[in-house]
Amino acid sequence: MFDAGVGTAVTINKWWKLVNLKPLTIRADFPLFISRLPYVETDYLQFRWMIGVSRAF
Repeated sequence: MFDAGVGTAVTINKWWKLVNLKPLTIRADFPLFISRLPYVETDYLQFRWMIGVSRAF
């Protein structure tokens, strides 16, 4: 299985006065082509999106 598309990740290291918090990573992925379709879909090439927080992927 494989996907093709674009993605980005943003990491927030400093939380202003809250210095004891761990860094937060927010990730957005936009796969345009997937090799294995979900049950109800019929088109391999389609706009899709996924949002994740920290290690959600």
